Amino acid sequence: MPNHPDQKAARGKENESKDSSASQTAQGVARKDPGRDSTIIGTDVTQSTSVLGRAEEIIEEGVNYASEEAKALGQSAESFMNKVGGFWGTSSSSDTKNTNKEGGKDSKDSNAKLGTTVVRTEYLLFHVMLTATRTQLRVFLLGLCTILSSKEMPDIRQAALALTFLAIFLGTLYSIRHNTYLDTSNPLLTALPHPLHATHYFASKANPLNVVFIKRTWAWTSAVFLIHIFTSPTHSRRLQRTLQYVLATCAWLGFTTWFFGPALLERVIVSSGGQCVLHLPSGAYVPVPSEYCFNKTRVSALSHAQLFPTPLLIEGGWAAVPRLRRGHDVSGHVFLLTLGTLFLADQLSASFRRTQAWTPAHRVAVGLTGALMALWMFANWITSVYFHSPTEKLSGFLLGIASYTVTRLPFWLSDLARNDYPVPAS
Repeated sequence: MPNHPDQKAARGKENESKDSSASQTAQGVARKDPGRDSTIIGTDVTQSTSVLGRAEEIIEEGVNYASEEAKALGQSAESFMNKVGGFWGTSSSSDTKNTNKEGGKDSKDSNAKLGTTVVRTEYLLFHVMLTATRTQLRVFLLGLCTILSSKEMPDIRQAALALTFLAIFLGTLYSIRHNTYLDTSNPLLTALPHPLHATHYFASKANPLNVVFIKRTWAWTSAVFLIHIFTSPTHSRRLQRTLQYVLATCAWLGFTTWFFGPALLERVIVSSGGQCVLHLPSGAYVPVPSEYCFNKTRVSALSHAQLFPTPLLIEGGWAAVPRLRRGHDVSGHVFLLTLGTLFLADQLSASFRRTQAWTPAHRVAVGLTGALMALWMFANWITSVYFHSPTEKLSGFLLGIASYTVTRLPFWLSDLARNDYPVPAS
């Protein structure tokens, strides 16, 4: 039966009404989207605040515990210094004691006050250090919690930095609590096997992770970088990444191998009170001029008899290369592992930033890069648990971050030349 013209007009108006309603509904949803996004953001902030609050409670408990221990130690030291002050104030002669009784009393009081002042000053400095550490941890934890609670995938470089920090921080805390780290700057200890080498596999310097990988950190990093960049998609800023690799290699060479003479880390050791020593087969050591360490000169009792105080009877034509000990021995492993991790994170970031499809070869390269990053983070944890003092590991970590920051210079200059930086609206 044919449709009447009036019926067709009615149906047309009905369809238009439906379309208009659907459009209004879509617009209503679109208008609600900002509120929904705000709700999601609010939830993320709430989660971050909750996690941060719990983390701050843990830090506060640790700081309070350390403060109580420091207070008890300060009271004990103050009591001891009072006794020492009394000892210093007495005279060895009875005649002098009788004639200068008042003077002895004044001396006793002044020495006791001096000892008390020293202890209280050290106690104050300890509290300043705790306060600064607590502030730094809070700032870092705020950023870390924001990353972890975000609905979007965090920047690979941020995640790599956070995980590297946690590996070093937790490893260092473990080494302090369980006394597992070896002071590598002590010449009497560093030439000996690690005290835990028989029971802890990674405490042995001969383990494959140390011999094959850690001692060749930059060689492995360079090999994976070359595979990654040669298989990268086009327009992935290869020039800037190559220049970044050159700067990173210069940082490795300058700090660990050569910088117009001795390496920078060697200069730090010497300037902080380091000493060039030659370890003997007996376990003892002989101090020698620093030039022998800088030049990596092989020394023996026969070739350099003037360096030894007495003639040594060592069989088999023994000879060795002196090493720098004492002073502040910045952890070269932590420095290089941190630099390598962040540098490789930049390469992964470049790959994930491109929308172009990956070739099978580049998929393999991305897998190798990620695997090596994970290995370097694990190696950082191992180093933090078994080797170097806490301050030496901290300086190595900060030096690695600083060096990585310098390697970003080609990207910043390129973006500046292309005016990619946003200009604030006037």
